[in-house]
This record gives sequence, C-alpha cells and structure tokens, in this order.
Amino acid sequence: MAGVRRALIVATDEYSDPKLTSLNAPATDARALADVLRDEAVGGFGVKTVFNRPSHDIELAIAEFFGAGKYGDTLLAHFSCHGVKSPSGELYFATTNTDLSDAFKLKVTGVPSALVRDAMEESRASLILCLVDCCYSGAFVKLAKAADTVDLTERLGGKGRAVITASTSLQLALDGEEEPSLFTHAVIDGLRSGEADRDLDGLISLDELYNFVHDRVTSRNPNQTPVKSFDVQGEVYVARRSTPVTRPAPLEPDLLADARALVTYKRLGAVQGLAHVLDEKHPGRSLAARLELARLASHDDSLSVRSQAQKVLDAAGELPTPAIPDYEPASATRGGPTVEDRPVKEQAPDIDTTHTDTNTDTETDTETDTETEADGGGGIPGRWHPVALKRAGLTAAGLIGVLVIGGYTWQALNGDDSTSGVTSGVEESGPVLPDTELLVAAKDPQLGQGIFGFDTETGNTRLILHDPAAGFPTISEDRQWMVYLTTRGEAPGGIPRLARVDGSNDARLLDSVASQDCPFTTRPAFSQDGGLLAAICVDANGQSVGLGIIDPDGHLVRLVRQDDFRGAPTWTGDGRIIVMRDVEGDDTTALWAISADGEAQEPVTDGLDGSDSHPDWSDHGLLFLRDRDGSSNVVYQESVDARGVSPITVSGSAQSPTWAPSDEPAVVWLEPATEGVGKTLWLKAFGDTSPIELNTGAYGPPAWGSR
Repeated sequence: MAGVRRALIVATDEYSDPKLTSLNAPATDARALADVLRDEAVGGFGVKTVFNRPSHDIELAIAEFFGAGKYGDTLLAHFSCHGVKSPSGELYFATTNTDLSDAFKLKVTGVPSALVRDAMEESRASLILCLVDCCYSGAFVKLAKAADTVDLTERLGGKGRAVITASTSLQLALDGEEEPSLFTHAVIDGLRSGEADRDLDGLISLDELYNFVHDRVTSRNPNQTPVKSFDVQGEVYVARRSTPVTRPAPLEPDLLADARALVTYKRLGAVQGLAHVLDEKHPGRSLAARLELARLASHDDSLSVRSQAQKVLDAAGELPTPAIPDYEPASATRGGPTVEDRPVKEQAPDIDTTHTDTNTDTETDTETDTETEADGGGGIPGRWHPVALKRAGLTAAGLIGVLVIGGYTWQALNGDDSTSGVTSGVEESGPVLPDTELLVAAKDPQLGQGIFGFDTETGNTRLILHDPAAGFPTISEDRQWMVYLTTRGEAPGGIPRLARVDGSNDARLLDSVASQDCPFTTRPAFSQDGGLLAAICVDANGQSVGLGIIDPDGHLVRLVRQDDFRGAPTWTGDGRIIVMRDVEGDDTTALWAISADGEAQEPVTDGLDGSDSHPDWSDHGLLFLRDRDGSSNVVYQESVDARGVSPITVSGSAQSPTWAPSDEPAVVWLEPATEGVGKTLWLKAFGDTSPIELNTGAYGPPAWGSR
C-alpha cells in the first residue's frame, strides 16, 4: 500500500547557555534541505521544520512526527545542532534552552538520543531515514560544533531503519560560516544535482546517497568520515533524479559485442535486444541503447540492420522518468543494524609540491597521496562529457544532427568508432576560466597549498582547490574543466582527478577497472575536441605501462603498451598524441607522434641536438623544451611534421612551457628563481623584444591553454 512521504527538519543554531557556541550553518541547512526534499521532482516530501525551539517543543514534534507514521509511509528526520554527552554516557541533542551547568539540568533541557531511537523503533512507518549532522568532540573550537565522543550508530537502528551521521564517533563535523555544513551540503547537492544517482537509473538509493556524501565529505576534509547504519531489506530509494541523465550507463557486454559483430544476423538480434533495453525504463541504459542504435542506423553496412535500427529509434519515446518505489518491509523480526565505518584518510603533510622540480622538470614532482578509495571517479554524473546523439527523428545519412534534451545538447558525428570524433558537450551552465588566467600548483603562506588561478594581466592570485597533494593541472578546451594529479611522495606520477575549474565536482578520473591497468598517470591532456584524455600510465614504481586513452566516464578506452614513454603527452589538431620517448642507445629523449589507436608511431624529433621534452601543441605549432649542454631552452616547430625549430629567448634554464589560449601566440614557462628559493613565471608574447617576469613563488608546472 502506497503511503505518504514526510520529513522533519530540526535545526538549532542559537543557545542560551554560553558554553554552547552559536552555529552558522543550521539556518541555511534547514531552508536548503527543506526546499530540495519538498521538490516533487526530487523527494516529494511534506516537510515540517522546527527551528530554534526549546527541548519540550522539539520532543513533542518528534513524538508527533514518528507517532503518526503508518504502514507504507516513508519518514526522513534531519538533526543539525550541538551534540552533548552526559557523565553517564548518554547523548543529548542541544536546544535553545539546554543547560550544561549540571547533569540533572541537561536531562530535562536536552533532547535525549534515546527518545529518537525509541520513536524510530516504535513507529509503524515502513521506512525511516535519520540524518544527524553533529560532532562529538570535547573541544569547542572555531567552526566546530559540540562536545564529547559517542558512537550514535550504536544507539539507533531497526528493520526498515537507516541512519547516516556526519562523522565517526571520534571526529568533528564542521559548521561553515553562513553556508551549509560540509555534511548537509553534500546531502543537498547530491539530491538536487542528481549526482548521487551513480547507476543512472533515475533514482537515488540509500547506498548511493551515502556513497556520494561519504566521497564528497572525505574529499573536502580527510579527517571527517560519514558513517552509515542500515537495517533494510533490498534496495531502498529515497529520491528521484530531477536533472536529465546525460551520460550513458554500460550495456551488457554480450549485447554490445553482438551489436559490433561481423555477421549480420547478430547485429539484427542486437537491434531487438536494444529495443528491449528501451523498455526497461532505465534512463542511463536507455540512453546507451539510443546511442548504439543511432550508430547502427547511420553507419552499418547492412541495409536491413540500418532500417531496423531506424525503426526502433523512430518508435522510441522520451527518456524514462521512473517513480520512487514504495519500500516493502520484511515480516521478520528486527535485528541489529549493520554498521559500516570507512577508514579515515590521513591528512596529507604540508609539503611544497614544487620542491623536487629543480632540473629538467620531468613531470614527476610528487607528494604524499591521501587517496584510499578504490573507486570514486568514473561514472559520476555531472562530469565533463562529449556529446552524443539526436534522440528522435534520426536520419541515417550524413551528420545525425543536434537535439536539446532537458537543456543538454547532444550530437553524433559520422564515424565507426563511438569513442572518437565527438565534440564537447559540457554543461553550459558551468564556470569558465578566463583566457587571461592560468592554473598552477602553488604554496601560499596566507591562502594555503593547492591549485591556484593566476591572472597574467593583473597578477592576482586566487585559491581554487585546497589540497597539498594537488599538482600538474590541465585545462579542457572549453576552459570549464580541469584534471590534476594527487601526487605520492617521491614516486613519479599520481592519481588523476577531474574537477570544474572552480574546484567543484571534484572526483577521481579513472574508474576501478581502469585503475587496475593504469594505477597512476603523468599529467593528462585533453583532446582538441574535448572528447578524450591521454595520459602516460605508470605502475607503483613509476615505470611506464603505456599511453592510456580515457573517456569521460573514466573508462580506459585504449592502452598502447610501451615501457619507454615519458613525461606528459599533448594532442595535435589531427588527433595524434605527442609523447616523449627514450632514444635507443643514447642518453637523450625525443618526441614521437602516436595515433589514437596506437597503430601508427613516427618520430617528430630525433634527440640528436639534445633531449627534447615537455611538448605542448596548439594551432601556433609544437612547443617543447630542448635540453642542450645542461641548459633547457623553449623552442617550437611551426607544425608537428616540420623539422626546423625556432628558439624563444629565456634568461635561464626553462621548465614546463605552455601555450596561451589566444589567437596571438604567447608562451609561459618556469625558471628557477635567481635569488632565494622558488620559481619565476615568465611570459613571452611573440613580437615583443623580451619576456615579461610575472611573479616568483613556490610554483609547479603551469597550465594556460589546453594541452
């Protein structure tokens, strides 16, 4: 029987007891969370808020909320306040009138967690989710919420009951100044953006919500680890995805193999199989099926396959929008909850990301890596993504065309390989990095350490992503996305991560399968059309595994195995990748052009005039370093296939050159500072008589234009 969906949001940020510091986040928390929960396109909850009330009012609201629950109902409760533990060890939620002067007053002025536990267990509601945004540390420090340690997941649970807490029993849950707290903000963002829907089925399950919140919180603060306590049967869904699914989910390997088979009858069978996928009402797989059908309708060499695929596409309706299934509680008696407490990440040490880069800048600057998760990147909605197809009215000839689906543009181009020849389809609403601004890993005594934006015109610097282990940024062609590495001590390479240019949507680039073949990479490079990334994969010892081609979903599309690839690659305008390789029998390096399929490999330079390294291609030509007699100079070729080079005047030994994203050629590079420590950023605009010194600091390799 379908029940009702109700939510109770309890938030307290003002306290009469001076020992309880005022909080900034709960007011914003309550409003933002209430808005997203009552949104019919997301939660469809009837929401009641209890904001800054004394203990007896909150206790009455709790009793009425859980007491009214009936079979088939779904209840969601959210608490954001101080948490206090009595001398006997009982946890209390602090209210406006909570008195900490003695234990007896605490008992009658705080809301005991036992009340919430009992109310959850005794309620007749089929499903109850409780979100608790409190911390349990003994110190009241700036931006922290409460006192004393307690493990809440030991106290709440039951059949059809789920609890997600902001942190473990030994951690702080941070409260931001006039912004949602880290935990609650992750809950709101995961629901509102749809990013928590990781399997792309259009629904957000309990596990998906927890996994999204866990990954988001720990990526921002490694010392805070959300914990879940679930006692439910089967898959449980809490909300629907309100944003359109813009990334295809994986299809069954056998079905995909049949669709690519050489024999016609298998491809015809695949068309029928893809039609069945469209009937599954799974948005991600439906989108993947439409993509595959569009390819067959447009490019298959069999007229019967093309016509059948086109017929299925013509009959296809809108992408499905599934409803939230009702939770059916089990009839078995309640048992104890299963508690999962993921390992807490260790804080990365404050190490200068540029300190090892003193000679030829071989793109191996490293730092302690704080990643502990096996998978947190591939398959996350909201990532950079090439565009795909026209949904309805597809024609088999020429360009398939363009269609806007839910505000997102899709396009499919001619070509047999669905992973190449696509154009950028990044969401237009995202932030764009100004053309005058470059990205660079740096350490600033006031702002901290991480990825910075440096404006080449004004000299202004801003912190974009705070992470002491972050380095080697790369910018997408449309300047909306960046990829960077979390470095790992002295070992070459790092773990690639993808984020928007404002530091949001930060996630691991490679999925868990790709990470097995490509555990670490050098600095990645975006293709000119924005559809793929290239990176040199390295093993744990820093040894080259080969050239990896990566798609927007974090899949390793292709791995060109070669153990002598070095440094960071760059894409050319004709779809080749320039890499650095050792010159056989000589202690130098040369540049080679590799086709995206790895079949064609030819030298670009021979390394006879010195080691050639650090390539960066743009329409102006191929930029690279030439190290001769221990001094590196910036040079460029007017094309990849040209042999003559033109030098660019440098004052010392240059490092990490990069083209500017402008019609007029300009170059930025690093040089060791002439006095003291650090490195100097230099800018050379063609036609000027001399380079311009931009700034000196603790800089890593810069990124200005797309590589």
